[in-house]
Formats: sequence, C-alpha cells, structure tokens
Amino acid sequence: MCSMPSMPSLSAVTKLENIAVLIDADNATPSNIGAILTVIEEIGTIGCKRVYGDWGNVHIQSWQVPLLKYVIDPIQQFAFVKGKNTTDIGLTIGAMDLLYSGDYDGFCLVSSDSDFTALAVRIRKSNIKVFGFGKHSSVEAFTQACDGFFYVEELDHTQTIATEPGIPKQPSCLQALALAPCGRCADSAGSKDDDTDDAVLAVPTTVAVASNATAGTEDNVVRWDSDRLATNKKLLKILSSVIVSHPKADKKGWVNFSYVGHDLKQQYPTFDAKDYGYKKVSDLIKNITVFATKVENNALYVRKK
Repeated sequence: MCSMPSMPSLSAVTKLENIAVLIDADNATPSNIGAILTVIEEIGTIGCKRVYGDWGNVHIQSWQVPLLKYVIDPIQQFAFVKGKNTTDIGLTIGAMDLLYSGDYDGFCLVSSDSDFTALAVRIRKSNIKVFGFGKHSSVEAFTQACDGFFYVEELDHTQTIATEPGIPKQPSCLQALALAPCGRCADSAGSKDDDTDDAVLAVPTTVAVASNATAGTEDNVVRWDSDRLATNKKLLKILSSVIVSHPKADKKGWVNFSYVGHDLKQQYPTFDAKDYGYKKVSDLIKNITVFATKVENNALYVRKK
C-alpha cells in the first residue's frame, strides 16, 4: 500500500505533455467547451480534440460553431439502432486506440455519463491520468474513477479568477495532478495528524448570497456560518459519506479525524474547505451543528450527532 502524497504548490506540479480530449456530443453542452478547454490547457498540452456523435441528429447541430472555433475533430458514430448508446461505444473504442498508441499521458473525458466509469478505471490502470468534466448529476462512481473531476456548472466561463464560494480557484485544476496513480490507498492514514486536511482541494458547491454569513479572511471568501452550512445538502452528504459508518469508527461512532481527512482527499479530490471560508476541514466540521467533535490524547475525533 502507498501513502497519499501531500499536495504540492502550483509551481511544483509538472504539466502533462500530451492530452487526449474526448467529448460525448450526446452528453455534453457546446457552450461549456471553451471553459473546459481553458482548464485542460492548465493541466497540460492538448494533443487531440475529438467529439463523438451522430452528426445527422438535429439535437447536436449546435456543436458546429465550437467545432470550428476550437478546431475539434468531429467523429461520426452512426446510430444503427435508435436508443442504443453507440456514441459511448465509439468514444470508448477511440480512447482505447489512443491509449494503445502510447502517445498520450493524459485523457480528459467530457461527459456526465456513468457508462464511462469503466473506461476511466481502465485508462488509470495503465498509469495514465484521467480527468472528467460533467454535471453535478454525474454519478459518484464516475467522479471517483477519475484522478480529478470538474463540474461544468462551476467552471469560470468568464475566464477570470474566481473568489466566490462554489467556483474552483484557478490553481485547483493543476493540483489534481498531485494524485498518485494508486491514489485510492487508505490504510496509511492512521499516522497522520490533524493537519492532514491542509492540502489545497476544491469542491464545487452552490453559489449563494451570503446574507447570514460572517466575514472571513481565507482567500477573501466570506465565511459560512453554522446555519448556512447546515442547509447545504451537498456538503452534508459529502462529509457524512466519510464520517458515518466509517470502518475505523468505535462503537459510539467516533472516528479519528485523520481518517476523515484522508478519505476526503481520496474520494473527493476537488474538495476545499476554503470555498466556505475555512482554512482546514476540521475547522469547517466544528462549525456544522450536525457533527460532534472531541479531543482525546491530542487527537481530534468526529461523529454525526
């Protein structure tokens, strides 16, 4: 088993040399592609851009302008039988051809379709980085199968550096590269202290008006107060998934926070407490009323109330 490496600074991240961008025209929105390509260009050099679909279908004709503007190769995939996922199969075959060529050190899959989960897993088995770009509706299995996953609703479509909660800060797309190919390992977390959540991560959250928030100083983001945190269902779902019923928890449900911090990095590589105005995840959790914390032998423990 390997340990989870600490996230390096932006300058310490090595960019990928040749990235294949594969787009599912049936399951991606043309208006998002400019912001998506901007993020990918921060990750590394784009070697090919392909979009797969049956170009006889009216519903994907809106791709014509982006195809010309961003020089994307349209790959025809005929729907021999109506309702079948021929586009998915065509994209997968294309991805495997590119993988076997040995020319690419990174793949970006632009789709919200869970059918690409197995493809992402297979590519990563070859020690090749995989990044996904999809909607919030993307299933968790697909998002976790990638080295990094970016929600298109939260990308900065104006191409400016964002500071609002819920919009990833510009360096976050590169920091996903810090994940090792075996970055799903978990057993080594026990030796980490309460500072394991200091790594820079980013999770897309819903942008909301901070009418009941208190002022904070973390990257000029308004700190969310307890009431506001308690109403964010997505945040509570993420945190509960790594706290409730944790295999390392005792009979009363208490789990050492080092395990929680580690699992957050593994399962949600884009999570960032700073998006809520907190320096550390532990500080964030302490301000959420549905969770209880305690300190024993200089170690922080947490459970759901």
